[in-house]
Parts: sequence; structure tokens; C-alpha cells
Amino acid sequence: MIIAKNKRLSDLQEEFKSQFPFLKILFFKEAHAKGVASDESLLLPDMKIGSFLPLLQEGEISLDAYQKVGDFEQEMANRFGLYVQVYRKSYKRWLQSWVTDVWTLHEHNRRGMILGDQ
Repeated sequence: MIIAKNKRLSDLQEEFKSQFPFLKILFFKEAHAKGVASDESLLLPDMKIGSFLPLLQEGEISLDAYQKVGDFEQEMANRFGLYVQVYRKSYKRWLQSWVTDVWTLHEHNRRGMILGDQ
């Protein structure tokens, strides 16, 4: 996934969803601690990254299915200053992954596939 100033958050969300169709990511103004839920400082998906991170060091992040969710979220924060939270579909609701940040993206996606629309 390429992180660039001219990209919208929705572009990143679509790229992420193409790899993990039973997950979604949301972006926040402030970080949350590992193992803790995000607060409600949600950024709007139509925002261009450069509009709130003008000094962004552009780059690419691998969407490794076997990376732990917490590590992915931390890498997005450390490398790009993007505070992201992964959500998983469960029983027709979107749940923040903060309790299960030690699971891999693959495991979350698999469970979302099994439990998503039940």
C-alpha cells in the first residue's frame, strides 16, 4: 500500500479492503495505546493525507497477512504518522480489534468471513 500526500484516506481503505475483504480500517487524529480502543477523533475518508500531514515522508507499507494487527497499526503510526484502527465484521457489526491486536490480519479476516453476516 503506497502512502502519499495526494491520496485520500478512502484510497487506503479500499486498498486494504481489497486484501482483507472482511476487515476495514479507520483513521484517527490521535494515537491509541496498544490494547486500548481508539477514541472518537475520527478523520473523514475523503481527506487527502497531505491536508493534515504536510510533512509526510511518503512510502510503501506491505500488507502482510501474517503481521499482527497491533504491529500493523504501530507501523502505520511510526512510519507515517497515521493513526489507524483495524475493525472486523462480527455478527453484522464492526468491532475494533483492540482486544485481539495479537491476532494476525489473516486471522481477523478469516474470523470476519465466518462470523460477519451471522
